[in-house]
Amino acid sequence: MELSKSTVFEGESVTVSVRCVMRCVPQRFETFSTQRDQFRQTYDSAVAEIAISTVTGVSLSANTKLSYETFLQGTGTDFGTASGTVTVMTTDDNTEQGADRTVTVSASFPFSFSYRSSFPPYSYWRVGWNSGPATVSATLTIRDNDSPGLQLSKTTVTTSEAATTDTFTVQLQKAPTAAVTVAVASNDIGEATVSPMSLSFTTVNYNTPQTVTVTGVDDSMGDNDQPYSITLTSSSTDTSYNNLTATVSGTNTDNDAPAVSLSLSASSISENGGTSEVSASLGRTSTAATTVEVRPKSGVYTVGSPNTITIPVGQTSGSGTVTITAVNNTTDAPDLS
Repeated sequence: MELSKSTVFEGESVTVSVRCVMRCVPQRFETFSTQRDQFRQTYDSAVAEIAISTVTGVSLSANTKLSYETFLQGTGTDFGTASGTVTVMTTDDNTEQGADRTVTVSASFPFSFSYRSSFPPYSYWRVGWNSGPATVSATLTIRDNDSPGLQLSKTTVTTSEAATTDTFTVQLQKAPTAAVTVAVASNDIGEATVSPMSLSFTTVNYNTPQTVTVTGVDDSMGDNDQPYSITLTSSSTDTSYNNLTATVSGTNTDNDAPAVSLSLSASSISENGGTSEVSASLGRTSTAATTVEVRPKSGVYTVGSPNTITIPVGQTSGSGTVTITAVNNTTDAPDLS
């Protein structure tokens, strides 16, 4: 069972989609033909029944008991599926409710049912049973549209450093008594910018969605995917709409080579042949194999062979390491790095 939306505002509807998996066997043959083919099944009982918990202002469409027709073939044990939809309707009550309300939508499936098959020149009865769970459920959240608030079409966006964009819409939940201005701002313009940076709503267009476009910003660093946020803040002489806020979370996808990180098995080694193993990792997966070369530092350490670490495509770490060995000297000097 699936809901077309998990959250709605008062006055909106939701479609409940139900899919039932059935297993069927023949019970009685009246006539039979050797020319077996697909034939239509007519069910004598409901395959699924939809119900909702009791919540004021929420109702179901009339066809809460779903009887289906499907195609099955042959005379032995068969599997079949059936699907159907029911609409959950909510009422706009024009009353400020405050907190969200939740409704449990459930579908129950009888363990068994009967149906008859007919396709001249033969017909017979079959019985079937549900091969899945007896009951499934989902939760629907109903938000009040009579309280002041900023209504967003979504709360997450994704952009990339290739200047790709994402959008969301904003509208007011309730009619204001005065004009409302909503400031839109990115907390990191090095990752994403917004347009427009201000939205204007009136007592007339308050419930008309206005679009905000978010654009990813490029840089030359392999800094991996970066998070950012878009903050919306309202201002109005209508005190109920003054200083309301909402936030949209965003991710800007990196298009540069991923950052390489090195780690040592020992962060401090002695001059008299001390060693440490170097391993490498990427901040994100790469579409090409990455080779990391470890080079010696004169008078400090030498590098063993092989001196490279390969990180395969689609992975963030390589399986090998490179050994570095401290260089010994006879000079009393401070520690080197």
